[in-house]
Amino acid sequence: MLLAPLILLAWAMGLPAQNSGAASGKTGVAAVTVKAPVSAKRGTLVTVPVTVTVAKGYHVTSATPGDRYLKPLRISWEKGALESETPRYPKAVLRSYPFSQSKLSVLDGTFTIEQDFRVPANAPQGFGAITGKLHYQACTDTECLPPSTVPVRLSYDIR
Repeated sequence: MLLAPLILLAWAMGLPAQNSGAASGKTGVAAVTVKAPVSAKRGTLVTVPVTVTVAKGYHVTSATPGDRYLKPLRISWEKGALESETPRYPKAVLRSYPFSQSKLSVLDGTFTIEQDFRVPANAPQGFGAITGKLHYQACTDTECLPPSTVPVRLSYDIR
């Protein structure tokens, strides 16, 4: 009995109703892979490629999206034996879309984020893991989904 008023309220607010098939309910637009374990020596800097694959028909905003309403691509890491440095994001492409008055900086398909990690001289030797998150906003040619987060796990072997 309460379902009809809730659907009507969602429609009036511009929100997709449950089971409406709206794209904003879609999940899993981006997948992240990291080749592991990464072998690292104490007191060095190791570069780890983080590969992101975006589902066909979608793009993600770059680290500098070009529209203040869009969320930038970001990767963040928890504190651990490896200390993350500033990541290097791939060069994006500028494209025009009907929902924006300016060209947007986007990435699609498969791309790589270069992530450097500093290995402290006193880091514990052996196997371990560090976790992180990829924050992104995916869009189609006509609409943007809410920002999403994908967990990332990097296994390492410190020698």
